[in-house]
Amino acid sequence: MPNFGVGAGAIGTHVLWNFVAMGIKKITVVDFDVVEESNLNRQLFYCYEDIGKYKVEVLAEKIKKLDPQVELIIYKEKISSVQDIEKYIANKTLVIKSFDTPENATEWVNEVCVNIKATEISNNKVIMGWSMRLVVSPNFSACITIPV
Repeated sequence: MPNFGVGAGAIGTHVLWNFVAMGIKKITVVDFDVVEESNLNRQLFYCYEDIGKYKVEVLAEKIKKLDPQVELIIYKEKISSVQDIEKYIANKTLVIKSFDTPENATEWVNEVCVNIKATEISNNKVIMGWSMRLVVSPNFSACITIPV
């Protein structure tokens, strides 16, 4: 089953670790950010020696050490349009959206997942104690419209 985890931050690194622990061998991660000291208390895999390095490159190195059979496909890019989403999740059956910017990202991922009939699990940053989670499965659950 092709799988997709996007984002290499707090939620994304936990999703990635769980995918590897479950034995999933092919995972795609997209992130443009570098490791900062403020990431270390909540994002798995990163340590002080990684500060300033691209998150996806650090993950590729550490996942290879954890399980050399995992094929971690990395893209050091920023998602800024629905076309970017389409490019990265074509032919995927499961999409884990674990990034919270840009503002329209949730709608973009949802739109593409509905079109390609992929199961989507979406989680956004916690703001004042609230976190949004969305699961959409083709032919099983309805799509959700989020007012902007």
